[in-house]
Amino acid sequence: MKPHAREWQWAAALTAAGAVGLAFLYAVDPERSHLYPPCPLFFLSGLQCPGCGTARALHQLLHGHLAAAWRFNALVVALLPTAAYALLARGLTAAGSRLSLPVPRTAGWAWLLLGAALVFGVFRNLPLSGLLSPVP
Repeated sequence: MKPHAREWQWAAALTAAGAVGLAFLYAVDPERSHLYPPCPLFFLSGLQCPGCGTARALHQLLHGHLAAAWRFNALVVALLPTAAYALLARGLTAAGSRLSLPVPRTAGWAWLLLGAALVFGVFRNLPLSGLLSPVP
């Protein structure tokens, strides 16, 4: 099998898995269900990691509630367009499309995203940062 065909199969499998995951997240509210695991950092320390509230935010986004999603995890909501662009660019490449979208692939971008997540994680745990902390 050609490497390009394997890449296409992986892209299709990941797309299908993502669709199933999103359908589950749409149907099962993380605030009302115990099917979602708790954040280990929050469980052990009471501190909120940069990912805390992500499932609740995505559930709200899937139901069209942008403001509620923003309250649960502003970082994830802000980065979703970037993630969607990167996934689209990767999907076009995997599909062998002549249309290609430029995606920065430097370590600087990775460090920038990591830094943003760390700063967000610190600020959401400060006493005066009620806007960055997920609604209980």
